[in-house]
Amino acid sequence: MKYLYIQATDKHLYQILELQKANLSESLSEKEIVKEGFVTASHTYDELKVMNDIYPHTIVTVDDQVVGYALSMGSQFRNLLPVLVPMFEMIDEEMARHNRNDSFIVMGQVCISKGHRGKGLFQGLYNAMRKSFSSLFDVNITEVAVSNLRSMRAHKKVGYEIMKVYTDRFGVEWALIEWRWS
Repeated sequence: MKYLYIQATDKHLYQILELQKANLSESLSEKEIVKEGFVTASHTYDELKVMNDIYPHTIVTVDDQVVGYALSMGSQFRNLLPVLVPMFEMIDEEMARHNRNDSFIVMGQVCISKGHRGKGLFQGLYNAMRKSFSSLFDVNITEVAVSNLRSMRAHKKVGYEIMKVYTDRFGVEWALIEWRWS
């Protein structure tokens, strides 16, 4: 099977939405959540498109079918999804607290389809994303629910380090993590 890492086009956005929907925590059983991980945020086509028009999402395809994605989100989209506003506020706080002014891009969500997990695609997506954006940004930042053990392990393996762990207003514990590119 040949995997192709490319930047998403408009035609891929619907496939990203299908994969996202299948992996939202509310679409999975507790057993699947623990074993496979999950995604939290749900996007619309228009949200994905406006982000993709500025910083194209990174996808991995097989026969032009999206089997994995990493969403790219510039800081200008901090208010696009209310669920992500606290993350951007936390980024601002941590940058100020450590007197940093690094340029950053947020990895808004990453997902690999169930049938393609464990094949190195997660690392491949991030390497492709780094290749696309490391000349523009110093660091890639995202957050992961601490309870999502599979995702926490995978991000650590890529090279992400914890900036801060915090609990949101719903009692969910999040790790704000960064992967320094410079």
